[in-house]
Amino acid sequence: MRILLIIAVLIAIVAPHAAAAGSFSCRIDGIGLRLPIGTRIEREDLGIRIELPFTAGTTLVEKYVLIEPTATERDLGDGMEVGGVSLWCESGSEGAAGSVYDYVRCSAILNDGRRIAITFVLHSVNPEMFDSPPPLFDRAQEVLPFWGIILSLHALP
Repeated sequence: MRILLIIAVLIAIVAPHAAAAGSFSCRIDGIGLRLPIGTRIEREDLGIRIELPFTAGTTLVEKYVLIEPTATERDLGDGMEVGGVSLWCESGSEGAAGSVYDYVRCSAILNDGRRIAITFVLHSVNPEMFDSPPPLFDRAQEVLPFWGIILSLHALP
């Protein structure tokens, strides 16, 4: 429920800017969305990886989106609908050898019944690993494009 409240607040903040200049329309696996300029899209074995631009020179080392098929059949609880796509989102963080992976994973059911997972990832490094650490990244600024992408989602016929 907490994640839905956060999403509602972010929608109110980001919605006016979701279709702003500096983005382009894209069609991927049954959905349409807008991506920031400077995005690189790669097809992988299990889905699609979208590398997003980010502010360099900070603790953030990569920012990306994964779009993958999923077989989630569990009860997803309360969700929301964006552009005709039903979404259920959860967030978390995982650590690995001095790295931190913060994520928001949204499960979606498409018009044709397929299920996909859209996972937004901020990969940062622990600044305590450096003698002279880089500045911390601006989490609020780096997360905004994720919500712009979510708000731009729409089902394709």
